[in-house]
Formats: sequence, structure tokens, C-alpha cells
Amino acid sequence: MHIHHLNCGCMCPIGGSLFDGFSRGVLSHLVCHCLLIETDQGLVLIDTGFGLRDIQSPYSRLSPFFVKFNNIQFDRKYTAIEQIQQLGFSASDVRHIVLTHLDFDHAGGLEDFPEATVHVMQTEIDTAHDRQGLVTSGRYRPQQWDEVKRALLNLGMIRQIHPHPSPLPKGEGTRLLAPFSPGRRVGEALAPLREEGNSYLHSATPLNAGNTMRQAANTGLALRQFAIWMDCHRRS
Repeated sequence: MHIHHLNCGCMCPIGGSLFDGFSRGVLSHLVCHCLLIETDQGLVLIDTGFGLRDIQSPYSRLSPFFVKFNNIQFDRKYTAIEQIQQLGFSASDVRHIVLTHLDFDHAGGLEDFPEATVHVMQTEIDTAHDRQGLVTSGRYRPQQWDEVKRALLNLGMIRQIHPHPSPLPKGEGTRLLAPFSPGRRVGEALAPLREEGNSYLHSATPLNAGNTMRQAANTGLALRQFAIWMDCHRRS
């Protein structure tokens, strides 16, 4: 029982090291860092990255501005479902999905796991449905969730994390802790994890492909400024 680190979205915007802190060329290399946790009751996926339908029809599901600006690399090998299958599992083995937030590069794979229960902060759901302004209308894409919500009764596919003891399964030596913590902006969640006695928080903070565990402080100035611009619902 252990944690698998997945890259479920490759983006190569112009800017090189100004974005990722390490690239020497014109293009930078950013990832969507997702976690796959093996438990005795199935798999838990934290964030989904881009999904199969994003790969197949990106312009019908995503903002053309962000597709171009981020220079998203639409390749099936970056999807969570492809990587999970490569590990010998199937979509039905994923029992729970925990979303740090509902941005297009984190929630795109929800429909690839129709049997999973998805957990997300209620404030994030409210913000995503509001979708006021250029940034929020581009970052939140209902096309990525509408079929999922119809798949289960009473919108049960997306629900708020309970603030008390975690309903999520525990792995041997690995567990998700509760309560989930508020992130850097309203609606974002930090996923507390404990593995073999070591505890840490998983965040949706931008990471780069050179080292998926490098913290955002080591990324480029342009990426940090981009995150501030995107963060139109900052926590005070």
C-alpha cells in the first residue's frame, strides 16, 4: 500500500525558466501533480488532471484562451485513467476522488471514473457555479462535470468533505487525515496525508516537471504572477 505520484497534465507556456524556474529554452514545462493512494477498500485519487474527453475535444470543453496560453499538451499518456491502467488497475478500482479545487486542469478526468465518489469543498462548488468574469468562466468548465453529476442521484457525485472523522478508507501505512484544510484561496482544499509515520499536506500549488516535489517558491516569477492573476477569489 503506497502513494503513486502522477503527472496528469503537461503544459508548456512560452516563458521558459520565468515560469518553471529551470527550463533553458523558450518553453516551460509545468505539470498537474495528482496522487493515487492504494487502500484496502480501493483507490483514492487526489485531483484528476485532464481527462480523455479533454484530449479528444479540447475546444469544446476548455477555454480557447487557456488552451493557447498554457500550450497544453493533449496526450492520452498524461491522463489519470491511462496511468492507472498502466499500473494494472481499472477505472472501477477508483472508489473516491478528492479535488483540491475544480479548475479545468484538475477536474477534467472526473468523467473517466463514473463509479467514484467525489469530494470537494462546498465553497468551491458555489464559486464554480457562479462563474462571473473572464478568469472564473475560463477556469471552471461545467462541461467537465455535467455528465458526472447526472451519473449519480441527488448530485451525490460532488459533495462537501465532512469536517469530522474522515469517511475515506485507510491504506496499510497510508491514510488521508481529516479535516481537510482551506487552501490559499476560497474553496481550495489541502489534503493531509500520513505515510509510514510521515505527515504532509498535498496542495494544488503549481509544480514543475523537473522535480514534481519542488515547491512553488522555487518556480519562476511569471508563474507566481500568473497564479496571483488567476486567484481572483483570494483568501484575506
